Amino acid sequence: MSRKRQAILGLFIITGFLLQISVVPHLQLFGAKPDILLVLAIVVAIQDGPTAGAATGFIGGLFQDMMSPGYFGVSALTKAMAAYMAGLLKDMTITYSVLLPLIITFALTFFEQTVFMASVAILGQEGIPPFALLDVFISSVYNVLIVLLLYPLLKRLHFETKDKSMVLSDSHVKQVERDLQ
Repeated sequence: MSRKRQAILGLFIITGFLLQISVVPHLQLFGAKPDILLVLAIVVAIQDGPTAGAATGFIGGLFQDMMSPGYFGVSALTKAMAAYMAGLLKDMTITYSVLLPLIITFALTFFEQTVFMASVAILGQEGIPPFALLDVFISSVYNVLIVLLLYPLLKRLHFETKDKSMVLSDSHVKQVERDLQ
């Protein structure tokens, strides 16, 4: 991943965090709300691979953990796990469909929230809300809607690395052949 891409992702993580703590609480529907940082991590994993996605999820989760009264590190761990799995799922698919990021986001939002709630319950956090399947479903749908906005934006801001620049397209090959003649 290029330094420009890393800088852009850093800005996206900070912006996503600020939106998560300022705007998202006002978007609650039946107690469920979207998770911008999780969606960002999943999108990065799909576009840049599982390691980059896990790092993005971990950093975004740490930011969320700093603002939550619960156990520190649980969000970071669950977001990193979900993003890593998103990268692996994308790599395991044979064909790429436009629906793939949407399906992966829906499934891994469900996974992340389930693991998060199980983790805080195991750790004995008092005052946690009961696990509600409807809330998780609505959050998953919210996150799919965010993917529709975030995925094309990050795809547009994806910079090629030097390794990939060595691959010549057909138009480049034809240009080189013309130059040699």
